[in-house]
Amino acid sequence: MLEKLGISVARRARRAPLWTNVYGAGRSALAIATASTLICNAPSTLFRPAAGIDQVPVCKGLGTVSLFCLATNRHLEIARWTTVLILAIVASGYRPRVTGIFHWWAAFSLQASAVVLDGGDQIAAILTLLLIPVTLTDDRRWHWRAPPASTGSTLESVRFVIATSAWYVIRLQIAGIYFDSAVAKLAVPEWRDGTALYYWLTDPVFGAPP
Repeated sequence: MLEKLGISVARRARRAPLWTNVYGAGRSALAIATASTLICNAPSTLFRPAAGIDQVPVCKGLGTVSLFCLATNRHLEIARWTTVLILAIVASGYRPRVTGIFHWWAAFSLQASAVVLDGGDQIAAILTLLLIPVTLTDDRRWHWRAPPASTGSTLESVRFVIATSAWYVIRLQIAGIYFDSAVAKLAVPEWRDGTALYYWLTDPVFGAPP
């Protein structure tokens, strides 16, 4: 039975390889989005005191490993551009097996230490963490390259199972986010009749520019 399962996995790995430039484009999009936030906002905007938060950057729990906490408050500008450099290398597609972990560290650092955030920053930190099993099993030099020809080896099948499992968890996570968002909005009359969109577009902070 296990032998048949292994043969089935090997065939699927040959037929539909996971490590393609499509997944690479997704990694690049995530990296560019986080880098854009850091490029367009000064540390004084991202790391500023707020209600109940007197000391910035926020360094609590696991957040103490944040790049911005390691840099301390006096070197936030250096940490900011160091993070942008890491994300630029990720977006270039170079060595996903190595840059996958650094991608998560950069996204997590912003999400854990900055005060001015939205849901997108939190989702980026989650997705880059879930992508680590995919990147660790990707032995290409650039994530833009075509996947290598299948060898049918046991090691390749194991890599495929690990990466595919992570991929399905990512899909489940995204589906859960949008399902929760949609169901929550159905309980609000303004979302059901469409006027909430008008309120958001005219909001002075989140709305469209004049």
